[in-house]
Amino acid sequence: MDAERIGVFIADLSGHGIAAAINAFRLHTLLTRQTAEELAEPARLLTNLNQRLSAILAPGQFATAFYGVIDRGSDRLHYAGAGSPPPLLARAGGLSVLDSSGLPLGILEEADYVTRSAPFHDGDALFLYSDAMTEAQDADDAMLGDDGLAELVALALAEAPAWPLLWVMTRFTERFGTRLCDDLTALWIARQDTPDRLFPPSG
Repeated sequence: MDAERIGVFIADLSGHGIAAAINAFRLHTLLTRQTAEELAEPARLLTNLNQRLSAILAPGQFATAFYGVIDRGSDRLHYAGAGSPPPLLARAGGLSVLDSSGLPLGILEEADYVTRSAPFHDGDALFLYSDAMTEAQDADDAMLGDDGLAELVALALAEAPAWPLLWVMTRFTERFGTRLCDDLTALWIARQDTPDRLFPPSG
């Protein structure tokens, strides 16, 4: 967005196939048309997207979403949710779960969204994911679940702090395989103001 702020958006469209792909294209188009002022305010952005999607999506179609603005100037993460899986915020003191509650986009035009805020300092990280991770079933038909994912991320921070996402996805694939019933998205965003804070020296 500018030298101090970066916007992070993740969404999951209902359904599969061509209809879901078309709706994803619609959502992307709407997102790229937002003004700088709208992008700066998470709740305002979700409200705008919801109003437009409510007018064009067929009944029963919707999108869960999370939008955050990382502001390095204020050391804060400002965010709003529309029913997405709850992101995990990793800090020196451990993991915390962010509130991503809110009505999914496209269901009710009058839906309200709330901007929340959390500290986000050098060395902190944000883990975003789709529900394909928590709802995946292993060979014994057991799901990973929210608690299982949080435990997996915590282990990654302890065992592989330089490459936590690779560690998480490797362990996830070992247990659940690669042939999932849903699309999987996983995004790890780490703030690194100090060059050697997160990554070891080369060599």
